[in-house]
Amino acid sequence: MRARWMWRGAYAAACLASSAGSAGADVPVGSAKDWKLAVGAQIRPRLVVDSGRDLQDGDTLEREYVTQRSRLTLSATHDHGHQVYVQIQDVRQWGELSNPQAHAARGLDVHQAYAALALPGDFTLKLGRQELILDDHRLIGNLAWAQRGLTFDGATAQGELGPVTLTALGFVISERDQDPDGAADATASEVSLVGLHGRFAPSAAFSGSALALSRRNEQADERRHTAGVFAKGAVSGFTYQLDAYMQLGTLADEDISAWLVAGRLGYTLPGAWQPGLMLWYEGLSGDGKATGVFDTLYATNHKFYGEMDFFVNIPAQTAALGLQDLGGRLTIRGAKPVGAYVDVHAFSTFEESAGGETALGTEIDAVVRWDLDPGIWLRAVYGVMLPGDGLGELRGAPDPETEHMLFVTANLAL
Repeated sequence: MRARWMWRGAYAAACLASSAGSAGADVPVGSAKDWKLAVGAQIRPRLVVDSGRDLQDGDTLEREYVTQRSRLTLSATHDHGHQVYVQIQDVRQWGELSNPQAHAARGLDVHQAYAALALPGDFTLKLGRQELILDDHRLIGNLAWAQRGLTFDGATAQGELGPVTLTALGFVISERDQDPDGAADATASEVSLVGLHGRFAPSAAFSGSALALSRRNEQADERRHTAGVFAKGAVSGFTYQLDAYMQLGTLADEDISAWLVAGRLGYTLPGAWQPGLMLWYEGLSGDGKATGVFDTLYATNHKFYGEMDFFVNIPAQTAALGLQDLGGRLTIRGAKPVGAYVDVHAFSTFEESAGGETALGTEIDAVVRWDLDPGIWLRAVYGVMLPGDGLGELRGAPDPETEHMLFVTANLAL
């Protein structure tokens, strides 16, 4: 009996390996053969070397470690467009268990698990745990840079209404009420997010969208409403991107009034090396009060405010004083498949700190990426932060020292 089950397990593993080796090829499943199964996988280790991220005097290299993301994805798609999607994820540091014989899955989780129902009128209703990206990740993103990423519990509906793509969302961010089949924290605040997004993209020269989001936080007595527009395009080597958002609502007994404006303009020369230059300005309001600071909600802030992630948690990491980022990028596309760019950020706050400072510092990031094959790439980032006195005050370092960071990421995915 035991031998028979072992052979069956080996056969099942061989079938799975065969599916994975075909780069996610569809395999018929189900008695009616109207479902197709696809398998995906990802292994992404990352070497991190830095000088402590504390702005304190010390060795140039204080920490060296490796983190790894491992994902296994199974999806079944019906001939009528319905889909069942499950993605298992494990995130850990190499050596975190301190013993090769130890076994623990502290970072093991179901990253995504949803059912997508194909509805009349080319609309799709997605129910369950899912990633969502709106526009350029400015307010809602999947934070793909972070090994764990971002994912939401709830429902989305998406479809075409004439030339406009509509997305409606309703997410439960945090739940207090407990159920025997759940694991909600009874002490947590109930937080929910609802919204509507519309996108119009008639050509490469212009695509625009508008959104309205509303977050309710019962414990904080917050009703934060966000509305705004986004536009981007490319014309004759020029690229542009514009963001403008307002936040209104109430926090306790006070009114919320905050804003975000951002603009990017770039130009790429033709030719094998494709040198390019991009300039940008980012402004997020802040007056030292929770009602006047712009909250980036569930954005991929790593994409905008420096590779070193000194300002990934906004507004907490700016002490509600707002943020300004004036910077630029120089891009060079070498002999394919290698590309590189250098970013320069000049960070400051809108309001002075208690010590009368606004300068947060200058960050310089150099990035090289090598695409070996589809889904297989290497990316190296070296960043240096030249801190201003304002950043030192926010981080509790009266005489802030220069910070260095190096990331090397390898990605293998099918």
